[in-house]
Amino acid sequence: MRAVLGRVPIELGIVAAERAFRMALGREVRFVTANQREAADRILQATWEVYSKYIQDYEWSNGRHPSRTREERERLIHAVTAFFLGVAVLESLYEMDVLARWLVGELGFEELSA
Repeated sequence: MRAVLGRVPIELGIVAAERAFRMALGREVRFVTANQREAADRILQATWEVYSKYIQDYEWSNGRHPSRTREERERLIHAVTAFFLGVAVLESLYEMDVLARWLVGELGFEELSA
């Protein structure tokens, strides 16, 4: 892993996503042990699960949340954190995949810039 100013290594993002989804879903999830494509599939599946289970039906009204128990609010915070972290890691994995495919000649420059 090489540190670059303003950037986080993708491996660290995957570990953070794994921890966030573990807290949000309350069960074991594994992203780190998978290859890049399998990790992306697992993160996508977990992101959708968190969205559909906790975020989709939440009643957002004028920026205020309806009164809920502390546990429900904490679960929502964990779910939102996991969701956005999952989206950020997926975006990075997608960019890496596109760049790798371009480097080996599977994508033309026009497709890369689209």
